Amino acid sequence: MVGVVALAFQSAGTVLALGGRDGQIRLADLGRQEAAPRDIAAHRGAVNALAFDSAGALLASGGADAIVRLWDVASGDERAALRGHTRAVTALAVAGDPAVLAAAGDDGTIRLWRTGRPEADPVVIRASTDRLFAVALHPFGRTVATGGADGRVMVWPLAEVLAEQACAVAWRQIPDLEWRQLAGPDVPQERPCGAVTPSAAVRR
Repeated sequence: MVGVVALAFQSAGTVLALGGRDGQIRLADLGRQEAAPRDIAAHRGAVNALAFDSAGALLASGGADAIVRLWDVASGDERAALRGHTRAVTALAVAGDPAVLAAAGDDGTIRLWRTGRPEADPVVIRASTDRLFAVALHPFGRTVATGGADGRVMVWPLAEVLAEQACAVAWRQIPDLEWRQLAGPDVPQERPCGAVTPSAAVRR
């Protein structure tokens, strides 16, 4: 392994995951010093972030290749490769039951997946026009906080985020001509729900 850039402890505290600049993950069982560490070829480029689920059975890794990968800790097998970020993944957090995985990236977005349904499209929050460096989830998965290059910490209510995304799917933007034919020329067309704003913001 070349250069350690990410670390995470399993919930039981016996397994330590290391992420390397060379794209390798190493799983070291600290409770069994005689056991050889297990290495996983995980990413193209650095492993920037690691996070275990609360049971310690699943490990998430985020890389410079813009991919989030889920690993079975017992076998070392890959469970899923989660794509969507357009630049490097910089931070990860896992919380809640069922577990929510939050990934922050250099593209300024947070992407949230249910680890039990990795095939489903993620919830996307466009948190910043700049790079994100940190993400944290409320222990029950109710809110997500982000921090980035713009120096702000933003806290997002997930219930509102989910409601807004459902609205975006359900609402069809009707062309102006069709709207005037339906509602008349004097009735303005308004979207029924607006963009979600963070519930709190902390500046440096």
